[in-house]
Formats: sequence, C-alpha cells, structure tokens
Amino acid sequence: MTIVKKLKQHPPLPPSRYEVGIYCRVSTASKTQVVSAGHQLSGLIADVAHSQQARLYDVYLDVQSGRTSDNRKNLMRLLDDCRAGRVTLVYTKSISRFARNTVDVLTIVRELKKMNVPVYFENEQLYSFDKEAELAISLHGAIAQGESENKSENIKWSLDKAAQNPDAQIYNRKCYGYSNAEDGSLVINESEAEVIRQVFQLYLDGYSVGGIKKYLEGNGILTSRGKMIWSKRSIETILTNEKYIGDVILYKTFSPNFPEKKRIPNNGEHQKYIQKDHHPAIISRETFRAVQEMRESRSNIERHADGTATRKARRYTGKKE
Repeated sequence: MTIVKKLKQHPPLPPSRYEVGIYCRVSTASKTQVVSAGHQLSGLIADVAHSQQARLYDVYLDVQSGRTSDNRKNLMRLLDDCRAGRVTLVYTKSISRFARNTVDVLTIVRELKKMNVPVYFENEQLYSFDKEAELAISLHGAIAQGESENKSENIKWSLDKAAQNPDAQIYNRKCYGYSNAEDGSLVINESEAEVIRQVFQLYLDGYSVGGIKKYLEGNGILTSRGKMIWSKRSIETILTNEKYIGDVILYKTFSPNFPEKKRIPNNGEHQKYIQKDHHPAIISRETFRAVQEMRESRSNIERHADGTATRKARRYTGKKE
C-alpha cells in the first residue's frame, strides 16, 4: 500500500524532460558479448538515472551484426517509438555500437532529426544536433566501418586458406544423415540415412516435395531438430545436396560486397572448392543424377537458349499431395 501511495504522489514530468531510449548492440550471444552488453547498459542507465532532465522510457538491445540496420528488430522498435513521440532522446554507447556502416548511421540520425529526436553517443561525447555532428559522425563511422571491413576480409581470407586444405574441418560440417566421428570426419547416421534414401525414392516414384512432406509427417519422422513439421525448403535441400553422394562443394553461394550480407548463387564469381568422394555416400551418383534431371523436367520455369526464362503453362502435380 505504501509503494502504491508513493507512486500516485510522483510529480508529473516537466515538458522539457526527455523520455530516453537506450540502444545497445552486441554482435553475438557469446558470454563475452553478453557481459559487454551488461556493461554498456549499466553505465547508460546510471547516467539517465542521475539526470534531472531525463527519464528512462525503455532499453533496446539487439544481438546482431552492425553491418546493416534493417535486420535489427529492436532498433526498428526504437525508431517506431520515436515516431510515436514515446522516445524523445536516444542514448547509445558509441557510433560503432549504433552501426558499423557510415551510411546507416547518418541515415538514422537524419531520420531522427526530422522527428526532433537527438542521439547522444557517449564514447565520442557527440550530440547529433551539434553543428559539426554529421562530419564527426562520418569520420568516426568511417573508422568503424574500416575496422569491420578489415575483419570481414580477414575472415574471408582465413576461410579461403582453410578451403585449400583438403583435410580442413570446414569440409566436415554435418547435415541430416551424417554425424561426426571422434576425429571430426563425417560418418553415416544409419537411422537418418534411411530417411534420406526414402526421400530420394519417393521423389523418383512421382511424389512432389509437398507429397514427401506429408509422407514424412504422417509417418512421425522427425526433422534434424526433432520437430514434427518438415519445411519444403529442407526437403528441397536434401534433394540437391551433393554431400549425399560423398562430395563437398564450398562456396555454392557467397556474399558479394560489404556490407551486403545476403548470399547469392555462385555462378563463377568466386572460386568454388570441390572434394570428390570425401566421405561415405548415402545415395548413388546415378540416383542423384536422376533426381536432378527429374527436378529440371518438373520445374515450372522454362529456360531458353538466350538466357531468358518463362513460366510453363502447367505446373507439376505429384501422385501424392
């Protein structure tokens, strides 16, 4: 009762007081990064608590790479709250925590400026409404982006070097149907391998991907994650995965340019690394080839000699839907 009474007696906020949204980002959910997030938040919350001109509205935490802003849900939520007038000041640790892409930082800062919502970057002691703020943000952001680009290039270089070694563990990433032996090599998981053989045979028997999905679910066969529901995408991946004939291909897809994270099919733009007969096969090469030919004939996309593609008038319907 005493607490309720005190809350009711809390004086209304003066019009000049800021409603603060604290934004925090870490790259991964690792223990080190979680501790880092804790340190970021505790310091920022303490600063707001000690200010007579601000009150904490909410905390927005993303566990995402800072390369692009469009996939950070809590950053989007923060922007929505700013648009609605619920947040009138954004407080964050640093420019690099806000975004590592300079263009993204400036775009967000400009959008918030139109809403009359300033951003304060604690490490840089920079207020986005300052006269020279955009120049300072550009300089700091460029440094942060350069660091991220260097890190990205180092990772790519390391992966390429690993791919050049036929004994590298990168070739031993397991998928449904395989397990890793004690030495890390791929070995057949017989119970899952039987499901793989069924999937290929069902497709050759005329089942559509949707029909195979219904068959697997109807027979209580679990996915690799132990779920009852199979996605069509996972079945399509099984039907096109060269690992089931004992081969491994690295860089079937790749990310072309920083900071773009979207992966696209590799049509020769990046070197592919291929290991033939790398591990025991579950499916014969003849069966795999027959399935690929059948997939092409069933496809509702018709490709022409000039490189164009059109949709076929009729769509394939499996025997079992």
